[in-house]
Amino acid sequence: MDEVMAAIDFATEFCQWINQLVEAEKDLWFSFD
Repeated sequence: MDEVMAAIDFATEFCQWINQLVEAEKDLWFSFD
């Protein structure tokens, strides 16, 4: 079960990282207008 918990932790961190990337991209695109 430890492996499952580690995988869930990793997925959560990964999702947060993707969200931050998306937010940064949005800020970048909107600053061009």
